[in-house]
Amino acid sequence: MKAIKRLFICIIIATLLHIVVLGLPRFFTQTNSSAAGGTPLQMQSENKNVKVKMVKKALPSKVKKKDKEVAARVTSNDDKLKMNNKSAASGKTTHSSPGKQKPVPKAAVTSDANVERAKYVKSDVSKRLSEKPRTLQQVIEELAKQKKTVISSRMSRTDYLRFKKSMDYGRMKGVPTPVLAFAYYDLTEIRTVHNVFGMKVVALNPRKPQTVVEIAGISTGNPYCQKIEHFNGQAYSNRIYRRTEPFFAKFLPEARRLLNDQSAILISMTPANSDAYFRYKVMEVIKRNGYDPKDVATVIGRFYKTSFNAMILVIEKLQMKDGVIKEVKDFEYEKIKGFPG
Repeated sequence: MKAIKRLFICIIIATLLHIVVLGLPRFFTQTNSSAAGGTPLQMQSENKNVKVKMVKKALPSKVKKKDKEVAARVTSNDDKLKMNNKSAASGKTTHSSPGKQKPVPKAAVTSDANVERAKYVKSDVSKRLSEKPRTLQQVIEELAKQKKTVISSRMSRTDYLRFKKSMDYGRMKGVPTPVLAFAYYDLTEIRTVHNVFGMKVVALNPRKPQTVVEIAGISTGNPYCQKIEHFNGQAYSNRIYRRTEPFFAKFLPEARRLLNDQSAILISMTPANSDAYFRYKVMEVIKRNGYDPKDVATVIGRFYKTSFNAMILVIEKLQMKDGVIKEVKDFEYEKIKGFPG
């Protein structure tokens, strides 16, 4: 019996020792955790927060200010600008798991293309403002160099003459209009226009228009000087055009010798009827394009051939009195191109 009691007591003591040995480490671990104020996972998170605060505290004030400025900027998708679109203007760092980032509002995103376009527009405006305005002579020369094609139309010559008669330009004889400048392509065109519209090239003294020297035979290619006494200037317009081209200027010395007048000049004179057509075109184009003739200084026109064997004057540009050049549409040209209609 005594042996059984001893065995029982030993078992009880062994059990108690086992409990004590296993329970003490857990007890001490819980005690230390309680003293630290959280679980090991909480401690790890807290340590990270402490590190972030320490790093933030260690940054100089200049760096923090720069970070705020960067955070305030809105970034794009440009790989060269790898900034966090989630950065707040306050400079605080926000953490978010991949795949769950909140989309940036569209209004807050500015495309680099728009920024570059704005720079281009600004530079383009500055460039145009810095450019000097073209002179009237430059505009005429540029227009003269542009090649023309024959105006193709289903209109017959009879249809055109009927349309031209409806213009009623006879009433425009002598009516004051803005200056008309012709942009001739070459000498051949000048000679052709003079032949079609009955224009003459003469040398005279404007103060003594009774006697002139005509450069005759221009259309034939064999021009020569011909002195005309008692020249009927009333059959021609009082609007004259100076001829300074080398082709005509070479006849000026001979013309001055025949006139015995070294002050004589070379001019083109237009028959009154042709000039009335020019004046009518000038005024009609100005008005039909919505401008006031009083605001126009010079009208620039070119001559075009048509498929029905006619030649017309087409008004293409206006120089306003403030120097601005305006492009305009010519109603006669539009009519011929769009005939019938």
